[in-house]
Amino acid sequence: MEKLAELLVILKAKKNILVLCGIGALVVAFFTFSFMQFRSVFVADSNKTVTRDEPSDEVASPTPPPDPLRPYSVLLLGYGGGAHAGGSLTDTMLLAYIVPREQKATLFSIPRDLWVEVPVSPEKKEWTKINAAFAIGNDDRQYPNKATEFSGTAGGGHLAKYVVSDILGIDVDYFAVINFAGFVSAFDSLGDIKVNVPVTFDDEFYPIEGKETETCDKSEEDIAALTATMSGYTLEQQFTCRYEALHFDAGPQIMDAETALKFVRSRHSAQHGGDFGRSERQQALITAVMNKVLTPTGLLKLVPTALQLTKYVQTDITPDKIREIVTTHEGLSEYTLTTVRLTDKNALKQTYSADRQYILVPTSGQGDWTSVRELFKSEVIQ
Repeated sequence: MEKLAELLVILKAKKNILVLCGIGALVVAFFTFSFMQFRSVFVADSNKTVTRDEPSDEVASPTPPPDPLRPYSVLLLGYGGGAHAGGSLTDTMLLAYIVPREQKATLFSIPRDLWVEVPVSPEKKEWTKINAAFAIGNDDRQYPNKATEFSGTAGGGHLAKYVVSDILGIDVDYFAVINFAGFVSAFDSLGDIKVNVPVTFDDEFYPIEGKETETCDKSEEDIAALTATMSGYTLEQQFTCRYEALHFDAGPQIMDAETALKFVRSRHSAQHGGDFGRSERQQALITAVMNKVLTPTGLLKLVPTALQLTKYVQTDITPDKIREIVTTHEGLSEYTLTTVRLTDKNALKQTYSADRQYILVPTSGQGDWTSVRELFKSEVIQ
């Protein structure tokens, strides 16, 4: 109870760390709560070994402590989970870049169809969409030869962080992963949220959990005939019972947890589909969450929200870093939040892979991240 009281004092005094970045702020708030309660979800890298030098008579020069107000970055990942195929593919990938001295935070959206090289062993890399990096790191059975740091409990987060560091030309400091069961849990604790829907849209093919293999009253002969002539999304559309229809009107809309989840995960709308539409909707939801939690009612619900998230969040943010944030970041309620989206309107272009997958590559050329790094430097680091 003493730790809980201490947390509430911090929340009231600083409005906590929530202003930093919406959903990401919920995660940071959870880390703070975990630290205060000594229930950290910190993922230690058990695969690393520590070597110690032999004692020396030389007197080492003191190393200056790191600047607690230096800029730092957190890779925020969201995935669907569940037993179905693709459950570990990340639907959401945002880099939060925080500059304490300037009291600003920037969310940089990375589309899931970005075509990248992922190291599946120390000697081999495979081209794949960036949303597979976390899944590959988590899959030690199919990818048993990965480097040690990309294996085990934290392998997915470390591998995703490695790939994003490569494309942006920076060292990403931390990762935080939440599956969408945790997302829904957090919303259930916060209650309904008002979201400003940017565009009116319909999605006739939003997948229904648990119906991924339904035959929709088709015979084996029907399915064989369809499979012989169709593939991909065209084939999927023939099984309408696996999907539900969604409709959202532009403007302020009150959403519960399930509705908000469908809003941000919808991909197949003719009016606002694909990665770019979804990233805009994710940012709309982030703004809505931030507005909700920075109200007196929202702050009161923060503790139960944090408790709900304990089962669903994984991170390599250390307890020491959490303590540093809580004790050194002043004026958190005055932070400005900026959003930047990586799209085909700035640094990317649309194309197809050799096996006919729809992909996004840099305008500077596949594997050449110059255009992406220049955008990130000018819009985020400045």
